Amino acid sequence: MSKLKVEVNKEAKELIMIREFNAPKQQVWNAYTQKELLEQWWGPKDWKTTVKSIDFRVGGEWFYCMKAPQEVNNGMESCGKAYYQEIDEPNKLVYKDTFVTADGSPLTEFPSMIITIYFEENNGVTTLRTSTVFETEDALMKVVEMGVEQGSGEQFDRLEEFLGQAK
Repeated sequence: MSKLKVEVNKEAKELIMIREFNAPKQQVWNAYTQKELLEQWWGPKDWKTTVKSIDFRVGGEWFYCMKAPQEVNNGMESCGKAYYQEIDEPNKLVYKDTFVTADGSPLTEFPSMIITIYFEENNGVTTLRTSTVFETEDALMKVVEMGVEQGSGEQFDRLEEFLGQAK
């Protein structure tokens, strides 16, 4: 059974994911906000992430590309840009996420989304609650059909493993 709890709310055009990590909140926050840490766990299982740039401040952007292993769609690459809208360290992070090409040009055929991540700690266990809101129900369902639940589950497994090694 997956450790990831997922809820799709079509009416609100929202995807909610919840996962607990046996790590302090600040450690989980750092994993989400520091280039050298993000590159060690971000992305689905066996994918390699390169952070091309990160300007971690409100109004700043994070540009990254994830490369699949060769046996997955011939090593396809998926890139994104996040535009930071709110930073409340270490409690809440809000950004607009968009799909882009490897040179950073927008891919308008893919939906953009507003992602809010809440970090809550209780006795050394951090609960991560991610709310992803889409412009339309169709955009939400497109991302669900692209396999966001499986990919996110694998990514959170990688984060869990990374946090265990980082102690």
